[in-house]
Amino acid sequence: QELLDDIREGKVATVITKDQSRLGRNHIETGTYMEIFFPEHGVRYIAINDGYDSNEQSQMDIAPFRNIINEMYAKDTSRKIKSALRTRKKSGKYISSNAPFGYQKDPADHNHLVIDPNTAPVVEYIYSMAEEGLGLHRIAKRLHDEKVLKPCYYKKEMFGRFIDDEKMYDWDSAYISQVLHSPVYAGHIIYEAKPTVSMKSKKRRYIPFEERAIVPNTHEAIIPQDRWENVQRILYSRSGCFMCDKTDYDNIFKGIVRCADCGRTMLVKVEHRRKRNSVLDQTFYCCSTYRKYGAKACDSHNLEARVLHEAVFADIQAHAKAAVSNRGALVKKIANQMHLRVSSDRAQHKRDLKQCKARIAEIEDLYAKLYEDVSKGLLPE
Repeated sequence: QELLDDIREGKVATVITKDQSRLGRNHIETGTYMEIFFPEHGVRYIAINDGYDSNEQSQMDIAPFRNIINEMYAKDTSRKIKSALRTRKKSGKYISSNAPFGYQKDPADHNHLVIDPNTAPVVEYIYSMAEEGLGLHRIAKRLHDEKVLKPCYYKKEMFGRFIDDEKMYDWDSAYISQVLHSPVYAGHIIYEAKPTVSMKSKKRRYIPFEERAIVPNTHEAIIPQDRWENVQRILYSRSGCFMCDKTDYDNIFKGIVRCADCGRTMLVKVEHRRKRNSVLDQTFYCCSTYRKYGAKACDSHNLEARVLHEAVFADIQAHAKAAVSNRGALVKKIANQMHLRVSSDRAQHKRDLKQCKARIAEIEDLYAKLYEDVSKGLLPE
């Protein structure tokens, strides 16, 4: 993106890569750059190993086919790697870089899990609290009150980078949910939890827990199978609130709706316990900070999706009505808002420029002092 911005600003005259595949392996996107974007901005493109130079028109004929071949090669490589990884997972090999909380990599076999004596008791304790009927937030609160370290701080403690602050006990209820749902603690491995949509996309497709492919009895269990299944029944009986990617609700406000207090994104939840026919009426937004850290960090600020939709729709209608009745006034209002925003940005840029100039002056003074010290022989060259 920085390169594209520099090209748009006229800072780049030539782009050179080892070959066309280094520019990109999506043949449509790469072709757009080579045949449209670069020529429109007067940029010369050279691919050394492919002998391509955009200044030589004779090379333009074969270039699109080379892009297609590069994409086919990337797809084939991706397919082979996925197949190899899937085969290893199906054979019971644990191939992730980090072991799950409660386990560690076997020194004799890096693809095998063994119980970590330091963290396994915490996992067992979490399951015990779930069996008592405690919800995720209450489990997180008890762990915090009892000053149980959360997972990321164990490494800091072991490697001497431990910092005694309050955050090291702030357990995430979403992480506790993962621990309670994961069959890895019953001795099984999931080998296909969230596969990517395609090679060209990083977006992952959600697969419900009950539909995930599992390889049984691959390592020693922290939680016996019957006990793990009992916890799943307890969780299912308590559940009534699900993430939006498991429902038909289309979150058109994703990343836009934010908490007025903490400024964090509002998460979408769908509560099926609500006796309502429409998914929209079962859906509400809540503060992600509250969802993660509880009431001590922020309030839930529950907002029904229908209320939000109706408020936005009413606002759109009001603007549309204003545009029809008095277009000039609306244009003037928008222009004033844009002027205020530009003025605010300009003021911020001036402040940033002033800080940069002050910093440059400091550095120049340091250089002058260093030069003086070197001249006097106080510092070696």
